[in-house]
Amino acid sequence: MIAGFRLNKIFGERKTNENVTREMTQKVDIKSVKKSKNGVIGDHVLINFEFEYVFSPEAGEIKLEGDLMYRDTDLENLVKEKDNKLELQPKVLMEVTNFIFENAMIEVINTAKKLYLPVPLNAPKINFTAPRSYPIKSD
Repeated sequence: MIAGFRLNKIFGERKTNENVTREMTQKVDIKSVKKSKNGVIGDHVLINFEFEYVFSPEAGEIKLEGDLMYRDTDLENLVKEKDNKLELQPKVLMEVTNFIFENAMIEVINTAKKLYLPVPLNAPKINFTAPRSYPIKSD
């Protein structure tokens, strides 16, 4: 489970004054993994990551860098040292990557709005086919 999440760096840039299409790509890149231990959560791994959201073609980008702590009662089998690297099992990778996506997208939406880039979220469209009556507010 994710025991802590922190963004350390937020970068956003709009590279054009032209209208920007909704053509976008995103990726999560795990930069480093370190085994650690503390008195509050015990054994865990500290994962440093980068999340990149690119607006194509060459319209803009948003990059986030941060850390998260992952812990599990079966940490020994889920995170193994192999060839001087830490190998993360699929269960860990799925949970960590999905958590990063969910939390990073909140920041991407806010940053995209500020830069007048397309917000990577399709809000529902409401359609009314008949008029509605409302009470008149009395003073």
